[in-house]
Amino acid sequence: MRTLTDGVTAGLIGAFTVAGWFLMLDIDRGQPFATPALLGAVLLHGIHDPATLHVTPRLVAEYSVIHFAGFVTFGLIVAWLIAAVEREPNLKGGVIALFVCFEFFFLALIGALSYAALETLVWWRIIMANFLATAAMFGFFGARHPVLSIRVRLQP
Repeated sequence: MRTLTDGVTAGLIGAFTVAGWFLMLDIDRGQPFATPALLGAVLLHGIHDPATLHVTPRLVAEYSVIHFAGFVTFGLIVAWLIAAVEREPNLKGGVIALFVCFEFFFLALIGALSYAALETLVWWRIIMANFLATAAMFGFFGARHPVLSIRVRLQP
């Protein structure tokens, strides 16, 4: 039960962190919610030209469901891996590899669906969003698993 709770909570923390980051950037550009609308349009409606995007509550909601479900799923996988690492410390490399693979997968997915969308979102903003989410999620996991956190820092 703890793994389930940790996974869902960490996933929500990561999802809100990324959503907040992009909302801040969108507001700064004068286009609130442009990022989730663009991603929803690309992923669900096959729009390839960001210039044709019209931000609608429906696009934002559709993408938000995918965004939060994806992060909760990812949080559950990481929580399961962390529980496994607590039993077998040599598996900690798997957790790190998962985060690296997740980052690459998301960039590759957006680039494959619409390179113009990737250019609009700017790759470093995506990497920064995922870095912030990773830090927030690992901060949560570190607080929930202090012995593991110490063990990871002390063992190479």
